[in-house]
Parts: sequence; C-alpha cells; structure tokens
Amino acid sequence: MASNQPLPPSPSRETGGRHTRMSMLYGADEYLAQLPTIKGMVEAAPTQNGVDGHGEKELPNGAYLENEESENEESGDMDDEPPTTEIVPAPSLTLDQCHGLLKDFLEAYKSKDFQIELRKALRQAGGDMVEEVKRRQEVCLPRQCPVLERYGFQGNKTGVQDAVKATSALGAQYTQAMNTLHFQ
Repeated sequence: MASNQPLPPSPSRETGGRHTRMSMLYGADEYLAQLPTIKGMVEAAPTQNGVDGHGEKELPNGAYLENEESENEESGDMDDEPPTTEIVPAPSLTLDQCHGLLKDFLEAYKSKDFQIELRKALRQAGGDMVEEVKRRQEVCLPRQCPVLERYGFQGNKTGVQDAVKATSALGAQYTQAMNTLHFQ
C-alpha cells in the first residue's frame, strides 16, 4: 500500500540538505517517522470459512473475537486481550497556520535559557550522534508541547511527528520566508 503523501525532497544545494536540517530541528526519530510507510495501514480481512458473524467480532487483522459470554465459557479468562486505544487523526494545517507554527517554534528555540540547556545537553552527549539526538529531543520537547497544543496537535512525541508530517505536506507551497524560518 502506498502513502498518498509526497516524498520529501532529496538533499540538494537548493535546500541546503533539507533532511539534515529537519532531523536537527525535530530529532531523527520524529523526522523518520513522517516518511511514507505502510506501518499501521491495515485492511479488514474478508470473512473466512463462511462465518456469519453471529456472536463474533471481526478484528482488523482478520481474526474473530467471540462475544463475551462464549469467550468466558471457553477460556474463563479475558486478560489475553490487548487494551484498545483510540486513534485520533492529526490535524492538517493551512499555509498560514504552518507559517505561524514555524515562527512559534523558532521563538521558543531563541530563548537564552533554551540555548544554554541545549548546548549543555549536546556537550554531555560527548560527540555520540545517537545520544545527541536523544538529548536534543529531551530538551526540545518541553518547548515544543505548548506550541503543538496551540495548533491542535498532541503535546508529546506523537504530536511532534504529526506536526512534521503536516508541515512537510505543505513544503512545496512554502514561501521564501517560510523556507528561511524552517531552516534557521
């Protein structure tokens, strides 16, 4: 299954290494998570062996879950079922909202105390690139959360990933001012 989102541009002289700058801004984990993937895309399987669905629920992976009464009779234990989580769709952004989000991130990152904290965290990583990414994320996330929430995203790592996807989806429409903000 292919994602409907366009691939981000390759690093070039024109963008000055967009992938590198994006990973620096958002952290490698969040940036890589926005790249097209089939993870999580599940289609419901067709009914199997003529099962008519009476007393059963078809799960996204094609398995069937019998109703509570018949399951309790057979196994006597329902602790084997994983908890269900609600999937909340990420908000999309208009071009103006995207511009505002980038400006707000930049303002949050400009503060002197943030810059001191970031430099300290990077020094503590001792030149280990993986450790630098982890420490950068730890320092950036508390600054990112309030900004993300103002634009309707979750105030956590998932919200960062969703914001990266939303801003990247508009990348081809960026104005020169937005490109400047994005890569500062």
